[in-house]
Amino acid sequence: MKLSQFTVVVNDYPKPDQHLLYNTLSRALIQIDKAEWDVLQNLSKDVPTEHQWHTIIEPLRDQGFLVPKEIKEGERFLEYLNQSPDQKGGEVSVTLLTNLQRCPLACGYCYQQGTHDGGRLEGDLSDECLAFIKAQCEKVEAERLFISYYGSEPLSNLQAIVSTATELKQFCEQRGIRFRFGMVTSGVLLTRKVVETLHPLGFTQAQITIDGNQETHDASRPFQSGKGTYRTIMKNLAEYAGLIRTDVLCVLDESRVAAAYELIDTLVDEGYGERRVRVTFSPVMETNDNATISASQLYVDQGQKMAAEREILVEIAKLSIYAAERGLLENLLPRHTWCAMQRHDGRNFILEPSGKLYTCPNFIGRDAKYEAGHIATGFGGIDTVLKESYQRSEKCLSCRYLPICADCRADALHQTGKINEANPKEAEYDLIVPELIKAHHKSIVQGKG
Repeated sequence: MKLSQFTVVVNDYPKPDQHLLYNTLSRALIQIDKAEWDVLQNLSKDVPTEHQWHTIIEPLRDQGFLVPKEIKEGERFLEYLNQSPDQKGGEVSVTLLTNLQRCPLACGYCYQQGTHDGGRLEGDLSDECLAFIKAQCEKVEAERLFISYYGSEPLSNLQAIVSTATELKQFCEQRGIRFRFGMVTSGVLLTRKVVETLHPLGFTQAQITIDGNQETHDASRPFQSGKGTYRTIMKNLAEYAGLIRTDVLCVLDESRVAAAYELIDTLVDEGYGERRVRVTFSPVMETNDNATISASQLYVDQGQKMAAEREILVEIAKLSIYAAERGLLENLLPRHTWCAMQRHDGRNFILEPSGKLYTCPNFIGRDAKYEAGHIATGFGGIDTVLKESYQRSEKCLSCRYLPICADCRADALHQTGKINEANPKEAEYDLIVPELIKAHHKSIVQGKG
């Protein structure tokens, strides 16, 4: 046996000669003492006693911390991710853009400018998009279908959401498929009336954005007229919170960190922690083409991206810990994730009203070479390029953070200029993952985890 490569060790915590072990693949977290640690350290040269085998080796093996010596864990994990698209069952997850016309907001850091100049989901194009989604579900014999409505502002085409959700719900009910949907929205149009209209159709969750306190939010996310949006969003949230799960995304730069703490306090003081509201944080980074593309990734809750320079990553870890302590973030441990651009399985895709397919939202409306196909011709394009040309480095394959790092292709393009280059982020994770592990362990000890 050997210690799993996916094990993150936090030494001398919570006390000297005690250690926390966290496995990024099994997501198990344990505390061991010096004697147990010595057994693990000497596995390569000492044969464990029968007592050590039953009390230390077997429990650690069962939780994924110990694996057979001959296993190449990195390669085996990637084989799992890249399993045959003919695999049946599971979930089909579709991001469906309802509106590519001008957004009602004028956010200074918007990286989806490409979604602001195009058509709407309606008429024959809507029918063709729905037919493609249904065909994908039938092809893989899906057990679940999740739709995430997206666009410059999806609710500016509410009728498309109502009509497509109604049809897909009926389709799924006839085939025994579980159907649900959510949306990524600014929050300015997400009223209680809208939530009550959509909830019976399968609406379960929404992501809205609030950038700190009123002053910072209104400066970064005004209406096109220049008027602030904070009061509108908070009024809507107060009226519908609790009916669905709401993930509040706070987008940060160095100037908005203090305001983010104020946002946490405001949400707690107004009782949103008991009304299914959670908060996550994501920094932005300007690229040479004035588009915001994530620079690295860490998932601490619900699959949300975190990307920035190291200083901001540390601040986000601290904010996440504070949010968890105040009941606005359920689990600090990094979640499994992957880059859908590298799956090539037709289960995770983005669909424009025009019928264009993508597997990464960072490339919507950009150069056609980043498209992943079309509903008329099926998947191909950049997916085929990556499948044929991208090989992970040995450093990537041996990294303990592989199950929680999407190895983002948009990130690689920004950092290296080549979409198929390896882009290891071990140093960034080393800064923040141990802190999240310690904070989660503390919450368990205190009875909050």
